[in-house]
Amino acid sequence: CSSDLPTEKLERLFLWLLESVEDGRRSPPERVLRRARGKRNGLFVALARSAGIPADLVLAQDGLHPTRTPPSPRTREFRTRLVRAEPRPGVIVWANLDGEHPWFGLLPPHYARGRSLHSGSQGPILAPLDPESVGRWAGDCALDLTIDPQGAARGHVSLTIPAGQAHGTRRFLRTARAQVK
Repeated sequence: CSSDLPTEKLERLFLWLLESVEDGRRSPPERVLRRARGKRNGLFVALARSAGIPADLVLAQDGLHPTRTPPSPRTREFRTRLVRAEPRPGVIVWANLDGEHPWFGLLPPHYARGRSLHSGSQGPILAPLDPESVGRWAGDCALDLTIDPQGAARGHVSLTIPAGQAHGTRRFLRTARAQVK
């Protein structure tokens, strides 16, 4: 990465990893690099650090996940491993290279009101995800509604959303449907 700007350097590294390393099983970063196959998030962190850019793996929970009161840092509730990098002081860049839909930059919208869990010197640190780190993605919705003479409404809703939102939205709709029954 010959770029002068650390954010551009990170993005070029992200793109290189997507092109050069196939997604696979979790292994140490050295093995993933050597075999060009494995979970890329850990390798991304290692390469960013070697380029002088602070980066960490963070366990994250999207904003659609039910929260506990008081909050609990149970690691099994934080299923997504994300990369959090700080290319310049105060500038946070997020990435996920593992799975079917890799992304770089701001967090996908379903992480709004989400939480993160990362290691600290005194143990796990539970923190809300910064709303300024969450992007906005456009979607589309169409409603076809008919009302019969008795006043009963029937209809069909068509919702088009980006792939990164689909899993959380399906989970939300299942939960809502279960609560209505």
